[in-house]
Amino acid sequence: MALSPWLSVRGEGRLVMERTSGATAWDGAPALVFRPVSGLEVATGYRFGNLQDPDFSVRGGHGTFVTLSAAITERVFPTAAAFWRRRF
Repeated sequence: MALSPWLSVRGEGRLVMERTSGATAWDGAPALVFRPVSGLEVATGYRFGNLQDPDFSVRGGHGTFVTLSAAITERVFPTAAAFWRRRF
């Protein structure tokens, strides 16, 4: 949900269900996302639940987080089609 052009609220949830053992694990993560310039995002929030994911962090569980992401393909460079349009 966009609060302004440079600030928004985002949520993420995951659920893992293993059929053989009947085990389930889940987590949720609401976040506040700040976009200081086009193509750059800083998100901060809190992850909760019992899903342990070592790829997410060192502890892999609940707690606060901050992520920094950059999109260099989102209108930063011209497309291949734009390159050829200029030549014809």
